[in-house]
Amino acid sequence: MPAIDIIEQIKKSTHNEAILYEIIEEVKRREQAKNLERFFELSIDMICIAGMDGYFKQVSRSFEKVLGYSTEELLARPFIDFILEEDHLPTGRALDKLKLGDHGFHFENRYRCKNGAVKWLAWKSVLAPDENLVYAVARDVTEQKQAEQKLREYNNCLQNYMEENLQGLRYAGNLQQAMMPEKSGFKNFFPESFIFYAPKQIVSGDFYWFEKFHDKIYVVSADCTGHGVPGALLSVLGIDVLHHTLVTEKITNPSLLLRRLDQAVNKMLGSKQREIIMQDGMDISVCVIDLKELTLEFAAVNNSVYLIRDNELLTLKAEKYQLGSYTPNKVVDTQVFDLHKGDVIYMFSDGFADQFGGNFGKKFGYKQFKEFLLSTSKDDLRKHEGLFANTLETWRGGLEQVDDILVMGFRI
Repeated sequence: MPAIDIIEQIKKSTHNEAILYEIIEEVKRREQAKNLERFFELSIDMICIAGMDGYFKQVSRSFEKVLGYSTEELLARPFIDFILEEDHLPTGRALDKLKLGDHGFHFENRYRCKNGAVKWLAWKSVLAPDENLVYAVARDVTEQKQAEQKLREYNNCLQNYMEENLQGLRYAGNLQQAMMPEKSGFKNFFPESFIFYAPKQIVSGDFYWFEKFHDKIYVVSADCTGHGVPGALLSVLGIDVLHHTLVTEKITNPSLLLRRLDQAVNKMLGSKQREIIMQDGMDISVCVIDLKELTLEFAAVNNSVYLIRDNELLTLKAEKYQLGSYTPNKVVDTQVFDLHKGDVIYMFSDGFADQFGGNFGKKFGYKQFKEFLLSTSKDDLRKHEGLFANTLETWRGGLEQVDDILVMGFRI
């Protein structure tokens, strides 16, 4: 019979109000207990009531499903017995925080299942001080924790892999730098000069090279397609071929130097017979300076050179061609120019002009690049490496460097 019917019968059969209301309250408690029991039976969440004496008072059926223990087993032993030993101390600290009034406290710990497996439970707990009870809801987060652990292991492996590769790249960068002549040696040929060399990554597709041969000074600036490792491999090839062609084979004409280099790049990247023509190559300029005769022999592909004289910028134009594009027996003409004392020559890759930055995130651009060179060419070139570094840093702001950068300058 429902509790409300019992109460109505009691009202009709007794005139003692104290006894009547005591019976009514007891019936209400029983009805609430039944409803609570029904709630615990039907709930899919892991809901429990625990006493401050360390025992569960009531648990939902979900505990049996997750942990494998029966409700009777869970209520018969202190709940600390089910918690992994390593988590006893953190769990105790969490309970202490609840006692101090940290309501709605969240924490995680591990429970040992009946079959020996370990489950991670995430708890949301509230203390009822007047009842000396803790009401809590737990969520099984084992899969999430396992995924996090796998992610940590993956990240550690990735970090180790990257560190190993970085070490290899640093070593490769040192080798590449060792193949290029020392910057200080450039000042032996041109006392007022600078080389600003800024790889995007540890190794670079840009390279510079200079050598004195038969009283002439050979200066090269080059930009290999791409940056990083692919560009660096081409740069190493370029340096080796230039040195061998000039010093060993004694081929001194800039046009012939470029032809030999073109042949070497084509051989490396693929042959027409194999129908493997790669879209990689090299833009390069070669300047041969005779300081006694004050002449400049110049040959270049896709890499012009600027000459500043009397506050006027002249462009020594390169041919529209790329080494490695497989045009058999391509001839790049050698141009000859007279030089004047005080002329300033700039050789460069496209990295500086192509850098994004400024107030609107646009490229620095060749127009601004020329204006910058004109405005600074009268200053001491020996300070220009730092000047270019500061200008680049200011221009790009927080933007990433987009390419390898090379700028060389020297005064005749």
